[in-house]
Amino acid sequence: MISPLAHIHPAARLAPGVTVEPFTTIYGDVEIGENTWIGPNVTIMDGAR
Repeated sequence: MISPLAHIHPAARLAPGVTVEPFTTIYGDVEIGENTWIGPNVTIMDGAR
């Protein structure tokens, strides 16, 4: 589930089953693996894998 209060760049790649909590920002050149949980108030910068 992706919180409607999260900001995710359209180029970011999120695998199935990813959960993103509110007030999280994910930049463009990012890959998030399956079933990952990202807590609230997190920033993930370009290049993260």
